[in-house]
Amino acid sequence: MSTSTNGDVDLRDATATARVTLTHNGGLAYDLSAEVSFDLPHTDDADVRSALIDRTVDECPMSGATDIAVKTAASDADD
Repeated sequence: MSTSTNGDVDLRDATATARVTLTHNGGLAYDLSAEVSFDLPHTDDADVRSALIDRTVDECPMSGATDIAVKTAASDADD
């Protein structure tokens, strides 16, 4: 994966914010879901943005056990 340290992708000011919901389904049954918002203000290429987000979600230790919805903020193309 490209990082800001090797110059391929500018991750300055990048953020990922998660909203996690735990829903009680009765007894000892629970559902866990997450909505993750990504803001990559200096990464304008849509394919690169998508690849970074996909990789981030794939690397999340909870991604196999959790329903994760992904949202992205609009690109701030100032560079």
